[in-house]
Amino acid sequence: MPKQSKKRKHEETSDQQLANVDEHVDENIDGTLFNEMTNVNDQLLSLSKKVKLVGHHYFVNNNCMIDEFVGNINEFLKELDVHRRRVSSDQLNSDNLFHIYQFLDIPVLMNSCQLVSKMWRETLKRLSFKVRLGTASYSRRKSVKVGKEEITSLLDGPFIKNVTSLSLFSAGVDTFQVLSNCKKLENLTKLNLASNNMGIQSVKNLKKCSMKNLTKLNLANVKKFTEKEAKELLNSSFMSSVKKLDLTSHDFPKSFLQIISESKYLNQLTHLELAQHSQSGNEDYGLTELLKDKVNLEYLGIRNHRLTLYPNFWTSLTNITRLDLSYCSMPNSEFVNLIVSPSLPKLTTLKAENFNWGNANIFGGPTAHYRQENSEVVQCPPNSQSSLTDLNLKSTYISTFPSLSYHCPNLKRLTISHSSARYCENKNLLKSSYETFLSAPTLSNLEYLDISDLACLESLFEIIFDSPVFSNLKELICQCCNMDGINLYENLVSKCTNLVNLRKIDAHSVSASKACVKALQTNPTFAKLRKVSINSYGKMEELLSYWNK
Repeated sequence: MPKQSKKRKHEETSDQQLANVDEHVDENIDGTLFNEMTNVNDQLLSLSKKVKLVGHHYFVNNNCMIDEFVGNINEFLKELDVHRRRVSSDQLNSDNLFHIYQFLDIPVLMNSCQLVSKMWRETLKRLSFKVRLGTASYSRRKSVKVGKEEITSLLDGPFIKNVTSLSLFSAGVDTFQVLSNCKKLENLTKLNLASNNMGIQSVKNLKKCSMKNLTKLNLANVKKFTEKEAKELLNSSFMSSVKKLDLTSHDFPKSFLQIISESKYLNQLTHLELAQHSQSGNEDYGLTELLKDKVNLEYLGIRNHRLTLYPNFWTSLTNITRLDLSYCSMPNSEFVNLIVSPSLPKLTTLKAENFNWGNANIFGGPTAHYRQENSEVVQCPPNSQSSLTDLNLKSTYISTFPSLSYHCPNLKRLTISHSSARYCENKNLLKSSYETFLSAPTLSNLEYLDISDLACLESLFEIIFDSPVFSNLKELICQCCNMDGINLYENLVSKCTNLVNLRKIDAHSVSASKACVKALQTNPTFAKLRKVSINSYGKMEELLSYWNK
C-alpha cells in the first residue's frame, strides 16, 4: 500500500491578507501563474489517462489522499469562479451597458434597466435621450395632441436632464406654458416644433423657456406663424444659442427674409433652411441683405427662389460647405460660375434638383422648357476647378454645360438621373451631352453614380463598363422605371475589367439575359459585388439570390 502523505488543506485568505499580497505582488506573477497552470494542466491530462488504467482497489486504499486532491481542486475552482464572476462583471461594465442602451426604447430603460442594479441606474445617467411626444397627421382625427399631463410627466421625470432632443407634435398653448417653467432643460440641444400651431401666446411662452444650450430649432411648416410671431421669436434672446434653423414653408410672410436679417441673434447661424417662395414676379425678398453678414453659414437651403434676382449672392458665403438650390432658377452661365467659383473654396455638396435656366418664362410649359434646354452651351472658365465631392442634378438638364464634369476632379457622388428626359425633343443632343459628361477623366474618384431613367442608358453602360476612370465606383444606380427596352448586355459584363470595387448595382427594370447575370457571377472583376437588382429574362431568382441573401 502506498504511504499516505500528510493532508494539505487549502488555507482561507482574508481580505486584509489579499490587500497585503496586492502590495507585494511579484511583477512576473502573471507569467509565473500561466506557466504553472500550463504544467498542472499537462499533469492533469496525464493523470486522467493513468486513472483509467488502475483498478478500484487504488481508490479504496488511497481514499484520504484522493479526498484531499479533489478538495484542493474544488477550492481552486471556487477561487477561479470568483475571478470569472469579476471578469463577467467587468466585461458588462458601464461602457458596455451604455452601448447596449442605445438600442433600447425609453419604456424599457425606465421600467426595467434602471431597476436591475445601482450600476445600471448610474449608467443611465450618462445616456442622452431623444424624446418624441404626440403625433403629426394630415388628418386631425389621427393626430395625438401633447397635453399638459404628458409634458409635465416628462419634465418631472428623473432623467429629464438627459434629454438632448425633444420633438413635439400637436402641442397646445398649455404645453409651452409648462415648458416655460422648467429649469431642467439645460442639456437640450435640439427642439423640433415642425407643423405645430405657433400663435402669439405659444411664441411668448416659448421665449421664456430656459434652453441655454439649444443649437438646433425646427420651425418647418409651423402654422399661425405670421409676421408678428416671427418678429416676436426671432428677435428674442431665446435664439441667442441657435446655430441651425429650419424655416421651410410655403406660407411664411414675404417679409421673412428681412425679419431674419434684422435679428441681432441670428448672425451666428451655421445652418439655415429658408422659406420657399413663388417663382413669379421680380420682387426682391431681401436674400442678398440677409446673407451679407452670415459669414458662419456652412449649410444653406433656399429652394424655389429666382436667383436671377440675386446675382453673385454666394460671394459672401466663404465658409459654406453645402448648398441646396433645388427648384431654383438662374442663368446656366451663372450656375457654372457658382460651381467653380473661388469664392466658395469649401463647397463640397451641391443639390440642384429640378433646377431651371434662364428667366421665368421657361416655366410656362413643357415645350418652352425643352426649347430653352436645347439652347446655349456654356463652357467653364479655363483651368477652373470645383471643390465639389457630391453633386446632385436630379431632374436637371445638363446639355447646357456638358463639359462641367471635366472641372470636378474631387467628385465622389454624382446624381444625374432624370425621369422626364424621355420627353426631350432633341434626343441626339441629350445623348451626346450625357456621353460627354461621363467621359471626363476627372471622374476617377467617383464612388456613387445615379443615371436612372435616362433614355441613353445603353450607351452610358458602354462607357461605364469599359472606361478605367470608374475603377473606384462602388454603387451604380441605373433604374429605368419609366421606360421599356433598356438592356444590359452580356458582352459588356463579361469583358469588363475596370469595375473592381463595385458593390451594388440597382438596375431595376433594366433587362438582362441569363448569360449576363451569370457573367456578373463568374467575372472576377465583380468579386466585391454584394447586391444586384435587375429585370432578368425568365425565372432566374436562384441566380440573383447569389447576391441578395
